[in-house]
Amino acid sequence: MGVMPCSKEGCTTILCDRYSTEFGYICSDCYEELKQFLACKYSSTQNLENLVTTFLETPHKAQYDVQDLVEGFVEGTFINYIEDDL
Repeated sequence: MGVMPCSKEGCTTILCDRYSTEFGYICSDCYEELKQFLACKYSSTQNLENLVTTFLETPHKAQYDVQDLVEGFVEGTFINYIEDDL
């Protein structure tokens, strides 16, 4: 484990155990968050490197909650037109 700061925007961890020559250091918490982020965001039309860059540039969140993300997307995409008309 190196004494190097995590490359994730807003992460204050300085003890990182993973390194990429392209993206820099990443702590174990952000690494797990990255895996969840990629699993949720990846599609065959997207470039994984671009998604990693997007992830690293977004503010740090202690835990990436896929359920909230999916629920928010579905609710925002499929609006209940009956309730909205009331």
